[in-house]
Amino acid sequence: MDRFAAPAYTHPQCEVAVNNRMRNIYTPQVVVNGRDWPQWGNAQSRI
Repeated sequence: MDRFAAPAYTHPQCEVAVNNRMRNIYTPQVVVNGRDWPQWGNAQSRI
């Protein structure tokens, strides 16, 4: 069981996925201007 999971986060994540035509929902998920950034942590370290 994920101790950080909460039902309060599921609905907003699903809305973001539907609005941006995403197929997958996962945590942590970063969406910027409708674009999914699955490697956002790696991108931040290169700045």
